[in-house]
Amino acid sequence: MKQKEIRPLLEGNELYPKGMATPKGRIKMYIPEDKVEIDDDFEEEILMTERRRKRRVSLLWQDCFILFLDFLQFFAIYQSMALRWTWPKAWFSNTYFVFLFNLDVYEFVKLHTSGVYNSVQDYSTPSSSVPVKFSDISIGWLVVILMLIAVYSIMYGVLWYRKSPALMTKMAYTRRVYYVIIQALTLPLATYAGHVFQCTDTDTVDVMNELKCFSGLHWLYVTFSLIILFFLFVLFPAYMVYVTRSESVGSCPKHHESFLLLKETEYKVGLNKSWLVADMFVFSSFRFWGLYHRAVMQWLKLPIIIAFCAGFQNISSQSLAVTLLFFGYFVVFIFVRPYRILIYNIMMLLSFLTLGCLGIIGSMVSRYNVYTLSSPWLLPQYSRWVLTTIITSWAVFWFMFLVYLVVRSILYQRNLVTTPLWPTFSSSNNDHLSQQTKKFLKTFLHARFVLGKLD
Repeated sequence: MKQKEIRPLLEGNELYPKGMATPKGRIKMYIPEDKVEIDDDFEEEILMTERRRKRRVSLLWQDCFILFLDFLQFFAIYQSMALRWTWPKAWFSNTYFVFLFNLDVYEFVKLHTSGVYNSVQDYSTPSSSVPVKFSDISIGWLVVILMLIAVYSIMYGVLWYRKSPALMTKMAYTRRVYYVIIQALTLPLATYAGHVFQCTDTDTVDVMNELKCFSGLHWLYVTFSLIILFFLFVLFPAYMVYVTRSESVGSCPKHHESFLLLKETEYKVGLNKSWLVADMFVFSSFRFWGLYHRAVMQWLKLPIIIAFCAGFQNISSQSLAVTLLFFGYFVVFIFVRPYRILIYNIMMLLSFLTLGCLGIIGSMVSRYNVYTLSSPWLLPQYSRWVLTTIITSWAVFWFMFLVYLVVRSILYQRNLVTTPLWPTFSSSNNDHLSQQTKKFLKTFLHARFVLGKLD
């Protein structure tokens, strides 16, 4: 039996092989000889198309916002715990505004109202002396949650009813916004839930002294809080893991990077929208070993909240637990380094290191009182300056980081720098993409360009 001859689809410079009918309505095309090799001119075509369409896949500022806000919210939880450790009252007088980043209205009002907070170790402020009621805060959070659900549902319903051709695209943009909102609200909502579980030594709720712990009306607050915690630390991260597992491709770092560059380039030049509609922005900021970083960060926030609740009546154990947790996160991320951009890994490590150093001060202060103090550095007038030095150092590094991002972005937009900060197909070096892989991606994208011009 004669073996069937297998011929390549593209033979020579002919787009349609001999013997193959030209599709109706299309003119038989020939690829010029100078285009058989996919050279640097094609990369210029990609860059021109990207600038013309102005589709952005860079998550530089989104990741920067989340990193910055995470630190401030962790710091606000530290401040809340340190009210009982306690850090110097003069320190709280100048930094209590940090509670607003965590939307912790109760603690903010407590510090803002003069004569309410007493800087006494292991002291619980009577809830009746705080001008704002925790029940009103609970109603406010319930309204916010219902509004977020309603807005998303109404948008989807309207677009579906109108049979909008842009349904998938618009809902993808909406989901992207909601991803950021939920991550930004995770610690504020978890802190609210943590307050519900904090009980005093008289078996009353710390923020609602009129309620007995785990009896009567308190169960309503507990149920509401458990629903919030279940969504934030189970459902939401599980969904992000599902999206990542469904859409990510690659069995090693180079395969993963090649896939991301291909999908990002396809989206930027208008070949397809899978990067957007398939929610690839959930994991496109991260290297292969940090693929599930968004979900992991959700889970890493939970132990801090548990220490915030469980250590309420044991301040020395509480301060030691959070200190060890933050230093543990610091050590782990030294080896993992999840972000594709090196400087973001450095800033994340800086944040965890700073939080760990703050925890050391808190752990030392919580173990001594005015009668057992063993070091003059733990006196309020000195510990205040230690705290100031730590936070100022963090702020200086972040200021330099932001300046670097702004200057680098301006230089690239004005074509004064040819390499963008966010990885791109054209700027990736051999450490990310081998020459064989770049050649394959160029050929694949070139074929997609040709097919797009034929349609």
